[in-house]
Amino acid sequence: MQLPVPNPQKPRWLFLVFVFFFFSPSLSTAEGTLLCGSSKQDTSPNFIPNFTAAMKEVSKGVSESKWASHSVISPGPSIFTFAQCYDFLSHNECKACHSKSRTELPRCFPANSASIYLNGCYLRYDVHNFYNEAIDEDRDMVICGNPTYVHADQNFQREFTKRVHDIVRRVARNAVSDKGFAVEVEAGGSGVVPVYAMGQCWATQTTINCSKCMLDAAKKVSKCAPATDGRVMNAGCYLRYSTENFFSNDKEDELNERREASGIISSGIVLTVIALIGAALAYMRISRRKREKNKSICMDKSHLNFKYELLEKATNSFDGSRKLGQGGSGSVFKGILPDGTIVWRHYKANKITQSVDPALKGIYSEKVASNVLQIGLLCTQASVALRPSMFEVVEMLNDEERVIPSPKQPPFLNASVLSSGDTTTTCNPIIPSTPSSLSNNNKSSNGQSADEVSIFYSAESDISDFVSTFQSFKGS
Repeated sequence: MQLPVPNPQKPRWLFLVFVFFFFSPSLSTAEGTLLCGSSKQDTSPNFIPNFTAAMKEVSKGVSESKWASHSVISPGPSIFTFAQCYDFLSHNECKACHSKSRTELPRCFPANSASIYLNGCYLRYDVHNFYNEAIDEDRDMVICGNPTYVHADQNFQREFTKRVHDIVRRVARNAVSDKGFAVEVEAGGSGVVPVYAMGQCWATQTTINCSKCMLDAAKKVSKCAPATDGRVMNAGCYLRYSTENFFSNDKEDELNERREASGIISSGIVLTVIALIGAALAYMRISRRKREKNKSICMDKSHLNFKYELLEKATNSFDGSRKLGQGGSGSVFKGILPDGTIVWRHYKANKITQSVDPALKGIYSEKVASNVLQIGLLCTQASVALRPSMFEVVEMLNDEERVIPSPKQPPFLNASVLSSGDTTTTCNPIIPSTPSSLSNNNKSSNGQSADEVSIFYSAESDISDFVSTFQSFKGS
């Protein structure tokens, strides 16, 4: 090793070299790794002063924020320095580790570059700017521990190797996404030892460089398995795994607490989502029941809930001979009900509103009720040509200004029927509980019974509303 020629006018320079070489404590491989550059620094008397000045500023930064970089450009030669503690160290631990690294690093003099990786910190100096270097093939190093796994069984070794691969990939990925640092623990059990892993990118690295460095380190250190320990010392990052816990218990506890907190937060989110979905379903169910209740309120008040058995009997099991026609939403059948009602006679006497069910009093105006009943009579004309179409019925129901034609005498009325006494009629706008709506016809001149019903058989309540508006008619 060739030393620069000391300047007799610079006794301080000689004193520092003497101290660095003869009073530095030895560095064991268990504590860290010291890497010295192959090139020697020149004989410039400014090298040591520049180095000392740069290290002084770096130490201040490390004491404040656990990392720092500083360079001295002039007077030459240039010196670039960088130091960083791993994130799991406390500030006091960081200062102690950095102090040790400063003591060990000058052992590489007169090399113009050197770096030291301790178990808790990193320190480097060089004559060129290395702050953005992620990988340096000439300097990067991989150190694997004992090549023999703690368990001789091949199956356990394969399982351990797989766990090492998984944990180092996970640490590398998490370090990139978590501000350049991550620790992971794979719990042991059933003959399998635990695995601890840590990854640290240097603070001067960009996210892209950190990712590049970590991926390279994970690939390299995975090859150490099934060794009990492996570490990669790249220019831009440090990655290590071991079966022994090499980072502080506080950091492991913090990691466990973070996992527990994440589990609690995740559970809370899941429960909240389930509660919101349940509330939404309950609201939809209540709204649907409310709509159904509102739709059936008229039917409930008018007491015209026809059972399916009654409709089937009235139409002779929906016999084809009882079919009056085909509507837009279903078939229209003619049926006979056991009781009788009067609409036509009230219409002829200009008292048609007396046919409205008393239970509906106040719900509809007399004009609306009169129009609905008159439309019902139009739909019972003997001739199909005289009956309004579906479109015309809808128009008459919705347009209050439209003139409704006067109905002719229904086909079920004859002289004997017209002489019958008065009875009371109900005519109600309903939405039936069965998929049917009724419009009443009474006895025709061909001998049919006195109380006939036109049954609009459909599941479409919105179209059948106007058919169900006129329910029962009886001639007298």
